Amino acid sequence: CIRDSYKRSSCNLELVAVSVRCFDFFSNKICKLFPKFFQGSKKSRSTVHANPHHRKKKRKIRSSRVYAYMLVVDESSSTGRYMRRGFGPTTTRIAAIQKAGHDYVRQLGRTNRNQLVGLVGFSDNATLYHPPAIVGKTARRLHCALDRLHPQNMTNLSAGIELALQQLRNISTRYRNMVVITDGAANVQHSRLPSLIQQAKSLGVRVFTIGVGNNGDYDYDRDLLQTMANATGGRFNSAHSFATLQRALRKAC
Repeated sequence: CIRDSYKRSSCNLELVAVSVRCFDFFSNKICKLFPKFFQGSKKSRSTVHANPHHRKKKRKIRSSRVYAYMLVVDESSSTGRYMRRGFGPTTTRIAAIQKAGHDYVRQLGRTNRNQLVGLVGFSDNATLYHPPAIVGKTARRLHCALDRLHPQNMTNLSAGIELALQQLRNISTRYRNMVVITDGAANVQHSRLPSLIQQAKSLGVRVFTIGVGNNGDYDYDRDLLQTMANATGGRFNSAHSFATLQRALRKAC
């Protein structure tokens, strides 16, 4: 009798052990199939209730601001001159500006492909080479527009700024910027510049100005470019080499 009872109890213990293993196996499978219904465990819930200051960490979502940039490039006859130092012996000013512009567009595409970029060139008059458009979709056309810049005639900076302001006025975003690149002083309709600077300030357009020329030997009006940048919350930079030109454009991003 004692032997039979021992066999029965051992069989019952084995059945209990097998049932526990089966329960663990199937419960794990069910938790994997339906994770929403089995979030957390008793241990984790008890720790949450035990600590009243416990809070779930919120994910930080980066705000995707849309910035608009208008490149206003000087294409007067002086940009066809060769740079003596810092740009290479056979590099003209307009070629250096075009090369730095290509790098600038690529950088904008890497940082935020939803940014708007346009291109205006000015000599006697202003020319809209590329209206403001999403750089991620129109980068190829923007590169082609940069290649179409060519030196000609006088320096009408007022016409270039006015045309760029017309394009930026139609954009709804708050973050509007203008990047003016020139190598000479404005010699056509320069009396209109103060009123255009005031318009840019009232529209909330930040104007970044870059003067291209050799260090200590340049033709652009440094005081005027500095005043334009300071009045609108932008920044003035002088570019006496290709590296400094790239750096100045990078600061305007």
